[in-house]
Amino acid sequence: MASISDFKVGDKVTFGRGNGEQTNGTVVKVNQVKLKVRQDESRGRSRNHAVGTVWTVPPTLCRKVTLLANAEAPAPVRVKRSESDILADAKSILFQLEPEVLHCDGEITGAQARRRAQHLRSKFKALEVELGRPITEFGSVDGAMPVTITNFVPRTLPKFARGDKVTFDTKDGIVVVGFVKRINAKTITVTPIGNGSRYWRVSPNMLRAAV
Repeated sequence: MASISDFKVGDKVTFGRGNGEQTNGTVVKVNQVKLKVRQDESRGRSRNHAVGTVWTVPPTLCRKVTLLANAEAPAPVRVKRSESDILADAKSILFQLEPEVLHCDGEITGAQARRRAQHLRSKFKALEVELGRPITEFGSVDGAMPVTITNFVPRTLPKFARGDKVTFDTKDGIVVVGFVKRINAKTITVTPIGNGSRYWRVSPNMLRAAV
């Protein structure tokens, strides 16, 4: 059984009750009876204790971590993702860069949209580094978008104005009635009647004038 004399300041230890949570820490003070141990990782199941919290621990609840164990710990191996997974993420980023999606249909400010765009473009460039080549299958983060995502060719574009009462059918066959909230570049935002603050972004070709 460990005693107070077995430890010194700077020792790496794990502490905790035998049938409880074990946490890595560092001895920061050795008192006559107990140790002061700084928590080096998150701790707590029902309540989280931040890294850096100092605990007063009996030596019997501490075990020293040897340098040999640390040296032999295997380095984390990064699993290389498949090309299809990387391209799926790239396609998602390009979709998020569409003007109406990027600006959340006008719900965020221009400055917020620019910060969001910068973050998305950085993620896209990181995907190109991960893949090892430029991603051109779906267009460009600088504006050219893929046909399969954004290039919508309308049949006969219905004319609606803000405040018009409209109706449309969802893919589940539900008939929704509401009012035009906003005219976007490629969709129309509709606020359903009696449905709180929820709204839909609908293709103009799906809308019909409601009585």
